[in-house]
Amino acid sequence: MCQLFISADDSLWSSKTKSLRIQGVVTSIRLEVFFWDILEELSFRDQMTVNQLITKLYLESLDADHDIGNFTSFFKGLLFSLFVFNSRW
Repeated sequence: MCQLFISADDSLWSSKTKSLRIQGVVTSIRLEVFFWDILEELSFRDQMTVNQLITKLYLESLDADHDIGNFTSFFKGLLFSLFVFNSRW
């Protein structure tokens, strides 16, 4: 199992910050490239932009009364869960 991590592409774990607007408010999200790749796949699948998908997920999490004091951490958990448990990619 350690070989999986040792031989992994370093670029997947480097961070990238992107600015976006959610309901008219400019913000930024810093995620590892791995998570941005998942977002690209999901947004392509759902025929929307990455910014539209992030906004949709944010608003849905508010509607569900999730405590999202740290949206980036919440978002990483959500994306990882979608990646691992969603077989409908």
